[in-house]
Amino acid sequence: MENYTKYKRGSEWRKWDLHVHTASSYDAYKGDDANKLLVSTWKSNNFAAVAITDHFLIDSKRIEDLRILAPDITIFPGVELRCDKGASNLHVILIFSEKADVDKLSEKFRVIMIDQKAKAKDSNDTIYWDFNDIIEFADENQGLISLHTGSKTQGLDQVITNSLPVKIAIKTEIANFSHFYEIGKVKDVQDHIDKVFPSIGSKPLILCSDNHDPRNYEIKENLWVKADPTFEGLQQLIYETLERVRIKHNKPEEKRGYYAIDSIVLNEPGFWDQTIYLNENLNVIIGGRATGKSTLLSCIAQRNGEIVDKSFINSHYSKIDIHWKDGEVNVQRDIDFLPQNYMYNIATDSDKRDSLIEEIIDDYDTERLYDVYKNFNTSNSHQLSLWIRNLFNIQSKIKEIQDVLKQKGDKLGVEAEIKILNEKLASSKIEITEKQLEAYKAISKSIINKEDRIKTIDSDILQLKHIATQQLFNESFQYSLSSLSEEFRIILLKDYDTIKKETEDKWATQLKERKKNIIQEKEELIKAVTSGSTGTPF
Repeated sequence: MENYTKYKRGSEWRKWDLHVHTASSYDAYKGDDANKLLVSTWKSNNFAAVAITDHFLIDSKRIEDLRILAPDITIFPGVELRCDKGASNLHVILIFSEKADVDKLSEKFRVIMIDQKAKAKDSNDTIYWDFNDIIEFADENQGLISLHTGSKTQGLDQVITNSLPVKIAIKTEIANFSHFYEIGKVKDVQDHIDKVFPSIGSKPLILCSDNHDPRNYEIKENLWVKADPTFEGLQQLIYETLERVRIKHNKPEEKRGYYAIDSIVLNEPGFWDQTIYLNENLNVIIGGRATGKSTLLSCIAQRNGEIVDKSFINSHYSKIDIHWKDGEVNVQRDIDFLPQNYMYNIATDSDKRDSLIEEIIDDYDTERLYDVYKNFNTSNSHQLSLWIRNLFNIQSKIKEIQDVLKQKGDKLGVEAEIKILNEKLASSKIEITEKQLEAYKAISKSIINKEDRIKTIDSDILQLKHIATQQLFNESFQYSLSSLSEEFRIILLKDYDTIKKETEDKWATQLKERKKNIIQEKEELIKAVTSGSTGTPF
């Protein structure tokens, strides 16, 4: 009965229901058609896997009967129990492998959990178990534990409140032993992400039917699981809690039919002859060296119209049929073929690498943010260059001033030099009149001013070489004038304003003339159209 080779595409999104009651539950629908109604509903909902979680028993006979009626649906044996946490009313579900011997599992549950471990077992309304006994039975039989949480009836948050620190500690301990949280409403998902997971870590969230009556099989929302419908697939949820479970109406990550290849049919006897089924998401070709991985990939690409630089595949690619998900066969569609060593060649060629990155961004950048980014860089790169030049100019001027200060000496050195000069002056026999001293000071000051002016002119000449390359009438041009001396900057700004005014006047006159011309042209066209519509047709 078990044929696990039928899952040929790897992990796919499928609908599961991990909490279903049969007529074996004491409070479920008991009609003779209960099994058939259940299976009919499972099929109409396209369930790939379900868990039978009857209250307080594992009915091996009913599970086998359901498997006969639904051979294409994986049916996990399970059971729903009450535990002694929270006034003996917290519900816990155990789920076991579909490969388990259900007869032995059922008998072990009866002997251990009913005959030996159950408390207050005289009534279905009172029976319950020690939480540790439930955990022990699950461990001994490789079962997984699903705990009611959130707004789920008889769930952890309803039965045990957060009123005392000791109760919070009890809830945390119970949660640590659980593999799944079964919630009651879709809104519980965000509540767990925001409030629960930050404290105790994330776990898979599942939303199930908890159906007791197949005549009214209520699906609150679809539970999608990305895994093979096996117990091993169910275990994968524990380790990839967010990647493999979705609670939503539509199938997650579903590709349009013309975007996904369904299968590759190899029909060249003696070379290759088989059908390879593909996942609509990631596929990997695995094999040793020289086993045909590159040949297969290159043939698929050439069959789809790509130019492949490998002559030896020419005799083989025509023996491949590409079946697309939408039913089309060998229809050539837009694909990206990245041959062997492609990424190495890209990584070592900066132009190709940048081009590839831009193409990828362009494909996904629906809001054209990359264009905005490029325009921003273009419009600001010149301004940044100007600021950098000005920074270097300022640093150069600072160095010049520091050099001048070094030449003048420090304060103590200058004072000592003045003292020496005064002593020499006092001992000098040269008579200098007050008038001659004033003339000397004036000449010295004039020389210093001229030397400073020469330095300023040299700096302005250097800046003019850069300014001459700038475009007129924009902010960056006016900003570039700020590096000039104040005197020369004022002169240039006057020239700039004069030329700008003349240009604006000329531009306004030109615009006025152009406007006049196109108005005249419009009038002539209207006149021609009007006369043509009332004249003699040709």
